[in-house]
Amino acid sequence: MVIAKQPTRRNNLMSLTIPQIELPFQLSLFKTSTLETLSSENLSYPVDVKLKQFMALSSAIFQKLGTKPHSLMAVNRTGRPALPYDAMFLASLARCFYGIDTVKHLVGFLGTNGGLREYCGFSRVPSEATFSRFLATVSSSMDMNDVIGCLASGFYGDSLVGNICRDSTTMAANDKAVKTVGQVAKSTVKKKRGRKKKGSLESLEYLKEQQEKEANDPINRQTSQTPEESIALLNRNCAFGAKTNAKGVPEYAKGYKAHIDVTDNGVPTAFVITGANVHDSRVSIPLEQLTGRCVTSLYTLSDSGYYSTKIDSFIRLQGKVPLTDPAKRRNSVPFAPHEALHFKARTTVERTNSQLKLYYLPQIFTHGYSKFKFVVGMALALISVIQISRIAAARQA
Repeated sequence: MVIAKQPTRRNNLMSLTIPQIELPFQLSLFKTSTLETLSSENLSYPVDVKLKQFMALSSAIFQKLGTKPHSLMAVNRTGRPALPYDAMFLASLARCFYGIDTVKHLVGFLGTNGGLREYCGFSRVPSEATFSRFLATVSSSMDMNDVIGCLASGFYGDSLVGNICRDSTTMAANDKAVKTVGQVAKSTVKKKRGRKKKGSLESLEYLKEQQEKEANDPINRQTSQTPEESIALLNRNCAFGAKTNAKGVPEYAKGYKAHIDVTDNGVPTAFVITGANVHDSRVSIPLEQLTGRCVTSLYTLSDSGYYSTKIDSFIRLQGKVPLTDPAKRRNSVPFAPHEALHFKARTTVERTNSQLKLYYLPQIFTHGYSKFKFVVGMALALISVIQISRIAAARQA
């Protein structure tokens, strides 16, 4: 039996108490902090502190799923009875919570942890192939953005959110990188250098090229598209990407890129998964639209990679104030004192990225864009419930 290797977690997570007040879900059943055995109507196996934490967090997420994933099960089928998709969803959620890298290790972990196995609802542990088929079915029919948005809107309600912090992080994948369609080969005819003479054929050709470039700019199209339409036109295959780190050194990676919006309290509101070679600015408008569906905010904070006058204009049309880091732009205007104070909250999304990659997705071995996005969405849903619980506990104190 293979036992999953679990990463080290922070101590404050283990002492987290889920309060009853100011939360739209009931979690009082799992509010104990000592080892005990729950009553026979719940679980017959001993339940430790970590499992109690998972039970509390997963129950909050599960209540936001509606009829899914159970409604995705095949009906009127013959042969072996279908396994419960609800149980398999809980097991997949446990994979993120416990930091289990592969489905093989998840199957082994369920076999040795009787409390988790019984809580999920398994009489027998499904095989790796069964879990793989489940992920393929559910990931193509469910969007975890709906769950994350429902958690955020249920917590904030009609109240205003001060800042929305936006950032991206590259996540390595085990998929094969797909080459994108290259640009059309340039003409071998050498063009004359320097400024083109006004009214000449060269100046007219240059003007035509600029007009075509402006017409084909994806940001222009996104302003009149739904976020789903805009995201569908982006590269969603595993690809090679490059990004300059804080020291100015380019870093290269193969995988996907997660673009995430969080509030200044660290609660995720929306996310988009693209290939690692997609520029940040191509995802800013779809993220703005997805976040606007669940919360009402005042400021949008982002780094210099998201800068564009068209993006800023779109955000202002939504009644918000865009604050993009001016440090690496020429002729940029520094922030006003009150804007600089707001921009300090942008580090929240960087901590969310770190939490996501270090504790919930230390290594993710899942093939395919849909499965990858689904697993990342489950990890962000866990982070969302944890942050909501901490905020509610601070208000209670």
